[in-house]
Amino acid sequence: MTVKVLLFEFLGTFSLVFFTCFSRINNEEDRFTVAMTVFFLVSGLVYIFKPHSGAIFNPFISISLTATKQVSVSALPLHLLGQLAGSAAAALAVFGLNSRGPNNIEYYGLPRLHVESKWEASFLEALSLFILATVHCLFSRNQKAPKNASGAAIGFAYLVSFAATSHMTGGCANFAFVFGPSFLEKYFQDYLFLIISHFTGAALGTAFYTTMLGPSYVAEDNADFGVEPTKRKLLTTQ
Repeated sequence: MTVKVLLFEFLGTFSLVFFTCFSRINNEEDRFTVAMTVFFLVSGLVYIFKPHSGAIFNPFISISLTATKQVSVSALPLHLLGQLAGSAAAALAVFGLNSRGPNNIEYYGLPRLHVESKWEASFLEALSLFILATVHCLFSRNQKAPKNASGAAIGFAYLVSFAATSHMTGGCANFAFVFGPSFLEKYFQDYLFLIISHFTGAALGTAFYTTMLGPSYVAEDNADFGVEPTKRKLLTTQ
């Protein structure tokens, strides 16, 4: 089971980052095309990998789900290792293809800020993570949600996030989009702000779900790494 969770988080994150980077490279000025690419990628990958690893593919959502006991503590290192390794491997694959941007300069799909105000960018990124985390909980962690709705719902949340924020923040939305490509472009100046805003948004989103919208689940050590809600003990909320 350990290898299974690690492998599928790696494969899902690799696919998501690899194809998103290429979409950014080839459609740098067309944010709608990039948003639609991410929508179809996330929707398909969630349907494929959700039964095997939970299909989170987002480090800070994994952390926030663990903090609210919706993913077991023992699963968190596997999720993070798979996601960050998948991001790095995807960036190396893009690098191996010698990708160049529209101006014939080396570009590897790293999202960049387009606003001077870090506070404004932080708010937008935190809001994106709040929405993504809430939707993850509602449709992927909640056993009352429609059975096959999680892929389209999470994909649509990414679509809205990209379409609304990419012209200002580059449409980061997922730290995996930044981690691998940043090493290739040697661009780390936005790391701290992204870490803070993504952590804050994801934590608020999962807390909002847990306290306001529905039941949470206790991740047990012998459960499927906190992946399947049906294998959890239901926590009733007051």
